[in-house]
Amino acid sequence: MDWHILMAHSKILVHMVTDRSKKTVLVGLSGGVDSAVSAYILKSEGYDVHAVTYIISDNHKASVKDATDIASILKIPLYIEDKQEEFKKTIENYFIDSYIKGDTPNPCVLCNSTFKFKNLIDKADSMGIDYVATGHYANIKYNERLGCYCLFKSKNERKDQSYFLYKLNQQQLSRILFPIADMNKDEVRIIADKIGLPVKDKKDSQDICFIKGIDYTDFIKDHRPGIYKECVFTDKQGKVLGKGANHIHFTPGQRRGLNKGFNQRMYVIGKNAEKNEIILGNEEDLYSKELILKDINLICYSNLSEPLQVKVKIRNSMPVVNAIIYEIDEGIKVIFDNSVKAAVKGQSAVFYENDRVVGGGIIYDCL
Repeated sequence: MDWHILMAHSKILVHMVTDRSKKTVLVGLSGGVDSAVSAYILKSEGYDVHAVTYIISDNHKASVKDATDIASILKIPLYIEDKQEEFKKTIENYFIDSYIKGDTPNPCVLCNSTFKFKNLIDKADSMGIDYVATGHYANIKYNERLGCYCLFKSKNERKDQSYFLYKLNQQQLSRILFPIADMNKDEVRIIADKIGLPVKDKKDSQDICFIKGIDYTDFIKDHRPGIYKECVFTDKQGKVLGKGANHIHFTPGQRRGLNKGFNQRMYVIGKNAEKNEIILGNEEDLYSKELILKDINLICYSNLSEPLQVKVKIRNSMPVVNAIIYEIDEGIKVIFDNSVKAAVKGQSAVFYENDRVVGGGIIYDCL
């Protein structure tokens, strides 16, 4: 794409996504190309741009240097804050404790609502700044009919991150700008190259950001050294089938790491963390028709007054599927049109109406 055409296209996107009349913004500068280009676009649109980088672990030293270089090139002030203790208490401990109790957590979901955007908005408030911004691929628009700010998928389906943002509340959504919401990665990298950003070819983070160079199970064992012991494999009736590594190594749907001595293809279909048991079964045992969700967030509704037909994602990497959701005493029940494979306790189920995120919750039980 021609550079001038690309910039015209980008400016149209920025006006659609970020023009809310006020002109001061605090960008969460991660040291990656997405947040860097987001800061550049906002500055080119006339915003008074400030940036902040959070140190959340020893793994982030290189990212802090990248953020410093980016801020210098863009000529924007950068604030560096050490948040390691807070991050450990709110995100790392949640991640570790969830695995120990037998769930399979998604720390990115919790991080966005309770750490990343909370800290950005708190920092913006302390400085009298109107908005905060990041390099996420998602959209926020005010809906006059519903009278609230709504979260939408990015038009770039491959990069869409709305699944990880469903816990954001109205106060947060009203303050957030996503400048690259609908752009594709090639467009972002072309802009980064043209303005001389050293992170133009930096790879996207694929792993859990606070764990680098080791497996997540080693991370858990390092932080909770007393929990590790062999698990017992059982069938659905409780018959012992063998032994293996600790239960934290296994999640429903998994085949990798199972003993080879079974006379049929076996899958992890459940866990009993208290007994350190892994329950094995056949592929058909992985399917669920219903889910019970807790820790619910509905973006534009205070509650569900009646059952609602929606599309649901039980993992970010999977396509949406049709379902009905309704409130129960425990939270929300999801009833799928067709059974879904390998829903996992601790992961999020996120609801959509077309491209709008209705909300979601944490999977508590699979039926």
